[in-house]
Amino acid sequence: KFIKASDCVEIDDLLSRLEMLSKIGEIFQRSTNTTFLYFHRSLAQVYFESAFEDYPLERIEYFLECLEDGAKFLKNAKHCDSEDLKLNFREEIQQLIQELIIEKLCTQIENDLRIDVHSHQNETIEQLELRLFTTPKKSKSSPPSSLPNQDAALRNKQWLEMKPFKFAGIVIDLKRE
Repeated sequence: KFIKASDCVEIDDLLSRLEMLSKIGEIFQRSTNTTFLYFHRSLAQVYFESAFEDYPLERIEYFLECLEDGAKFLKNAKHCDSEDLKLNFREEIQQLIQELIIEKLCTQIENDLRIDVHSHQNETIEQLELRLFTTPKKSKSSPPSSLPNQDAALRNKQWLEMKPFKFAGIVIDLKRE
């Protein structure tokens, strides 16, 4: 018995779909490969400089995972020792995190503490007594009083409450830094 041309086309289509399904892992690996970030490390600096913008902090962890793809790429290096390359890459990213995230966060927290301390130094005794010894009545109509840098302080708190993240085998805990 002979196969019709329309049946051949249908079988060919089904076989190509089966082939694609059998290689789905390879397709995902190829399409989500971020090893190019190793060669464009300047993007990491730009990313960390803008890390204090108002976007979800989990993205930093995702970005570090993308950078780790570049570190995996280094194991195939032939021109020099791959361990030295990995170590240099890790130190470079650690230095960026230290300078652009940790030091900036520490500076912001120190400035907030200084402002808070100095704002209380200028209070009169009556204002101090009012602040310390009276309990404010909570009413639904009046919104809570906001501090001048309350948004930045809340953002700093989010940074400190962020779970430790991992990069190239080291754990970075912002709260301990």
